[in-house]
Amino acid sequence: AAKTRARVICGKNPESRTIGPGWEDRAGREAEALELALRELPPEQQEVVTLKIWGDLTFQEIAGTLGIPMNTAASRYRYAMEKLKGTMTRGTL
Repeated sequence: AAKTRARVICGKNPESRTIGPGWEDRAGREAEALELALRELPPEQQEVVTLKIWGDLTFQEIAGTLGIPMNTAASRYRYAMEKLKGTMTRGTL
């Protein structure tokens, strides 16, 4: 269990997933790449992602906060996640 807790996902290569020399640098580069990718999203998607992940709001709460339908909040989040996944897996890390 302790070994499992001591893992950090740092990419597709299984060897890069365990904590070892340089993991902090990799994590820092990944956080920076994610921040840049977030900035490339349309503002409407940025705000939904921010409220969902960092604000820990439900789609219903996001909808109420932004004055949009719940399904719109959910679809903006889904489209944003697809864009982020594409950006992050294209080798921007």
